[in-house]
Amino acid sequence: MLLPTLRTRASRSLIVVSQRSQFVSPAERLRGNGIVSTRNAYVATQSTLAHLAPELSGPSALSSPTKAAATQSIPTIRWDSSSSLSVTLPSAPFDYITLPNVWLRDTCQCPTCIHPTTRQKTNRTSDVPLDIGVVRAEWIKAQSVSDLGEPEGYGDATNEGWILEVEWDKPIYRHDTTSSGIEGHAISRGANHVSRYSAAILGRLASPKATEAFYQADVLQMRPWLREDLLRPHHSNADNHAERPSTLFIPYSDLLSSKATLLHALKQLTQYGFVVFIGVPTTVPFAGSGDDWELRRVANFISHVRATFYGALWDVKKVGESKNVAYTDLDLDLHMDLLYLSSPPRYQLLHCLRNRNVIGGRSLFVDGIYAAQTLYNEDRKAFEALRDTDVRFHYHNDGHHLTKIHRTFVVDPNSNTSMPNITAINYSPPFQAPLSLQTTPPEFYPALQKFAALLRRPEARYEFLMQEGDVVCFDNRRVLHARGAFTDSPESVRWLKGAYVEADDIVDKVRVLEGMSKRGLI
Repeated sequence: MLLPTLRTRASRSLIVVSQRSQFVSPAERLRGNGIVSTRNAYVATQSTLAHLAPELSGPSALSSPTKAAATQSIPTIRWDSSSSLSVTLPSAPFDYITLPNVWLRDTCQCPTCIHPTTRQKTNRTSDVPLDIGVVRAEWIKAQSVSDLGEPEGYGDATNEGWILEVEWDKPIYRHDTTSSGIEGHAISRGANHVSRYSAAILGRLASPKATEAFYQADVLQMRPWLREDLLRPHHSNADNHAERPSTLFIPYSDLLSSKATLLHALKQLTQYGFVVFIGVPTTVPFAGSGDDWELRRVANFISHVRATFYGALWDVKKVGESKNVAYTDLDLDLHMDLLYLSSPPRYQLLHCLRNRNVIGGRSLFVDGIYAAQTLYNEDRKAFEALRDTDVRFHYHNDGHHLTKIHRTFVVDPNSNTSMPNITAINYSPPFQAPLSLQTTPPEFYPALQKFAALLRRPEARYEFLMQEGDVVCFDNRRVLHARGAFTDSPESVRWLKGAYVEADDIVDKVRVLEGMSKRGLI
């Protein structure tokens, strides 16, 4: 049997495991030397480490004597085969993580493989030879944070200080825009390339939960809500007014001046899909000054304006011979915008510029995610009917002809929990085209009725009257919105300015600001 042996170098405070071309002693001899076999895994015991290298068995081997459990902080390595090796991490000294050679080489974090300023890969996964092997693998202690070779925020307190260093038996293939075939021009960068991986990165990549935590999936996770959830304070200083709680209604001046307030507002938007900025200037640009609306500044502050065939910004007010029910004084029931597009906008902003001497016109919002999850719990077959049935939406008016097929519930196919991960809702009765005669199953109709009834439950509906200076921002792919009918007169006016923005810039800001918050920078 070909087994790894263990040796130490006190000068570098490291553990080296190298593959030797000789047969190893029987099990009795291994036990005599302090090496024990557990499920075909050969691990050095702490007593053996203390005998071979005393400096590795106590607190002096750690980057800080305050680190917990010094005797459990020494990572180890074993060879499973010629195509993989396994390691333990300081945070889990008895749990081996198998690292295939191809994966490990492709994941190299050194400055040659990850450009030091762009932080982008310089190689392709397909450049790694499938038979690449390991010449040497060793854990070393980092002497400084720069030794870890990681950008700011990559750290992991439970695994800090250790680096896995791997020497490879062959180089990777070299390609550029003129190369062809698998090997390209030639193998490159010389033999015996050395890769370095911090224990923090290996720990993160080895655990799906750690990976999700690094990308802040928990911070961005949607929180289904009823009206009482929106009104409940999310922090101790919240002012719990019946209609305009301070967790939802955020002063515009605070948004612009405080990164902490911006983070709170964007987390409120990504988690609950609903936030209102108050005190936003309602000044109407004078003629010839350009399209200098304050709503554009708001939209570009949290993301970037997405233009549609309605324009970059658009008006919601009563007009004669309207081409859209939103431009009337009629009741506008729950719906979502632009579902006849292949990619409907994620977020919508509405800025109340004028609301004077108007009777009615209150705004209404309902969380479609909560209603969909309730349907899943109450009637699984109905949920599946809405998840699996195609529904066409269209807009054929005013010189436009747009159409797209969606399903009422969009579910992440990788959902592995008891509750499906619903990523979007598609529900907009005013713009629904006739259903397919051939593909619409009979069970779709009662299922849609049940979903519509859930949307109308009083406890699900949050309603308020927009005041001048309010900018309501909501998730157009989960939160349905409506407006009550209103009456006006020659002296009255109700005028909203609207815009759409996408999610990527908002999510980017949340991740960056949340990382700064965790490091005490905001």
